[in-house]
Amino acid sequence: RSRSCSGNAGTATQAQAVLSGGRDWGTIRHDATVGLSRFDRTVALGQEVYDFVGTDNIYAPRPSILAPSPNATGVVHRNQDYTEQALFVQDSISWSSRWKLQAGLRASAVSDDRFRKLDGARVSSFRRTFLSPQLALTFTPRDGLMGYAAFSQGLELGGTAGVTAANAGRTLDPKVSRQVELGVKSDLSARLLAKAALFQIWKPYEFTGPDNV
Repeated sequence: RSRSCSGNAGTATQAQAVLSGGRDWGTIRHDATVGLSRFDRTVALGQEVYDFVGTDNIYAPRPSILAPSPNATGVVHRNQDYTEQALFVQDSISWSSRWKLQAGLRASAVSDDRFRKLDGARVSSFRRTFLSPQLALTFTPRDGLMGYAAFSQGLELGGTAGVTAANAGRTLDPKVSRQVELGVKSDLSARLLAKAALFQIWKPYEFTGPDNV
């Protein structure tokens, strides 16, 4: 049995403002949304501490009283400052009671500064703008039954290199993922809803290379 701990601290804040409305243009109905959002994330890390505290048996566990560790995580240094500001628009277009098209676009400006865990020195700065489209087509042949096809592109935070890597604690660049999906939903009764979906996701891998980075 071992005990581990790491000094860490972090905050994440998000704000969003949205304006929406609808209008009929002839036989076509538009329900549009436009908005602004901001996401801020800060992370601070200290060194990990691992202490061996003895052995135990999962089939006959014994209460353990752990003595205070003589080790300490040391100074906690800033590891990451991440900001994402976005403008997004979406329109839901209905031209009959059966067909509906949803189209959206999100423009994100990302600022990502990363720092060395040992001393807080800046190691990289990432600046980039991303465009993330979304499309979905739905067909409702009757009440309680709907089929759909959708494509979406998203933005994800990068992972953090593990403690055994040469760049331990390093936060990786944001990643773009893409997804296509086909599905159907059916109301079998007032209390029972059935869903089935087939989807595929493309996403970059994060792995440790031969150089342990």
